[in-house]
Amino acid sequence: MTSKGEEIDHAQRRVEREGPFLLGYLIHDVSRLRFRFFDRIYRNRGFTRSQWWTLGNISLQGKDGVSQGELARTMDVKKAMMGAMIDQLEEAGLVRRVAGEEDRRVKKIRITEEGQALSQQMFEHVKDATPRFHDQISEEDLAITLRTLKKIRANIRAVLRDDGDCPG
Repeated sequence: MTSKGEEIDHAQRRVEREGPFLLGYLIHDVSRLRFRFFDRIYRNRGFTRSQWWTLGNISLQGKDGVSQGELARTMDVKKAMMGAMIDQLEEAGLVRRVAGEEDRRVKKIRITEEGQALSQQMFEHVKDATPRFHDQISEEDLAITLRTLKKIRANIRAVLRDDGDCPG
C-alpha cells in the first residue's frame, strides 16, 4: 500500500515526464466527453453535433447575427461546410439569412424565435449539467483552471498570429 506522499510524488513525476502531452490530452478528453454527454440529449431530438454546436454559436452573436465567413472562422471550418450547415438549420426554421446593413451583398445569419427557444433549452441543459461536471471541485480550483486555460488560449492565439494563421 502506498502512502499519500508517495502518490503525490508519483503524480509529480508523471506530470514532469508527460506534462505537455498530458495537459493537451486531458483538455481534449474533457471536451470530447462533454460533447458526448450533450450529443445524447440532442441526438434524441434529431440534431447532429454540428447542428447544435452551430446553432449555439449563432445564438451567442446577438440580434445583429453573423456572416457565414465569420462563423466559419470562429468554428474553424470551411465556408462551404458552414453553408451546408446553415442550409440545414434554415430548412428547420432555426435560422434565417438576411442582407447585411453595411453591405447588402453580405448575408447575416440570424437566429429565429424557434431557434432562440431551442438555444435557450440548450443553455439550460448546460446550466443543469455543469454542477454535476464540477462536483467535488472547489470554486478556487475552478477559478484557477479558467484563468490558466484562458492564458493558454491567448498564448496559442499569439503563436498562430505570429505564424500568420490565427482564426480569431
